[in-house]
Amino acid sequence: NQQARVIKYNKNILKFLELSPSRAIIGTKLADLTPANEMLLRLVKERANCSVEIQFDLKNKKRFFDVSITSLFQRDTIYSGIVLIFRDITVLKNDAIKLMEQSEQLQGLNQLKNRVFSIISHDLRTPVRQLGDVLNMTIKGMISEDELNMLLPELAKSVNQTSTVLDNLLFWSKTQMEGEHTEPESLDLHQKVQKEITFLSSRAEEKKIKIECEIAPSTLIYADREMT
Repeated sequence: NQQARVIKYNKNILKFLELSPSRAIIGTKLADLTPANEMLLRLVKERANCSVEIQFDLKNKKRFFDVSITSLFQRDTIYSGIVLIFRDITVLKNDAIKLMEQSEQLQGLNQLKNRVFSIISHDLRTPVRQLGDVLNMTIKGMISEDELNMLLPELAKSVNQTSTVLDNLLFWSKTQMEGEHTEPESLDLHQKVQKEITFLSSRAEEKKIKIECEIAPSTLIYADREMT
């Protein structure tokens, strides 16, 4: 009515709001039935005519409702009350939330895919192509045995580095899809950096880039070995 008190109701509202069947509803203020829902109370106070989506936290569960608000007037000018129609949209809302979460996960997987392809094209394809070129030239007799022996140490180094990149790539992809599980330990940061410099040295020399390690020897860090 004009004082925002309930004068008539459908019994389903008791189920919606998880109220006791013995609860006295007639004469109860709307604010006592829907506490902490300021938006709905404000729209009722403003005598609005609209629909609004609201959320209730009932017994540690979230419930969602679409509420249709219709103000009633006598002779088009005298306000006599308001009609509220509640429609439970909890299932629809939860499904929409799940779809949004799945969409975000799919976007994350697409980004992961793009990053994996980028790493494969830059860090794996070139060494494998170089190895294939040397093997093909050897089969065709374009490289002598002495020349092959000179190339073998560099090829072995390239294969070992490619294997390391592949192992790291597989581990990183697994952590991205399944979540990270860390096993931290004390590691020598200087040795780790020197290892990376050695890995990048060939490409750095080709581009005339000089890489130096300014980390003091025996500098220790506490980290997961597979993530460094």
